[in-house]
Amino acid sequence: MKHATTHSRGFTLLEVLVSLVILVVGLLGIAGLMVKGQRASFEAFQRQQALALASDMAEKIRSNEGGAPYFVTGVTDGANMPGNGGLYATINDCMAGTCDRAALAQYELALWDGLLAGSTETTGGGAVHVGGIMNARGCVEWDGNTNQPVFRISVSWQGETKTVKPSVTMATICGHGLY
Repeated sequence: MKHATTHSRGFTLLEVLVSLVILVVGLLGIAGLMVKGQRASFEAFQRQQALALASDMAEKIRSNEGGAPYFVTGVTDGANMPGNGGLYATINDCMAGTCDRAALAQYELALWDGLLAGSTETTGGGAVHVGGIMNARGCVEWDGNTNQPVFRISVSWQGETKTVKPSVTMATICGHGLY
């Protein structure tokens, strides 16, 4: 008498389900890493844009010889800081005519205001809102020392992660309490 031996071939339904659960857990982990990477990339973009805008303002202050004190912005009222578009909306174009140091400083601050708000650096009807840093505000502060003037140019924005202001001698309050 011959015994019938049966060998199961293939997978059982339970093995397939366990494999699918393991695969789904792995894919969810990869998806979470992708989301975190996208957020980090956007935050890095905003930091790079803020650095570029602060450097641009520093060059404008340097190029307006003797007019640097006119660049100082009020930092106590977040609604009136450069970045909300208010200065840019009422810009007085100094490229069309001759401006003194104070008017040129206000013109450059108005352009900076537009850039912080996400507009192109074009005045008049050619300006386009292209986006940029989320709720950016800019400040130019001066320590008041006439012997060795020190200016602090700050750009603050609504980021993904909470940060703190740097602890330095002339600590800024730019954007404090806005976000």
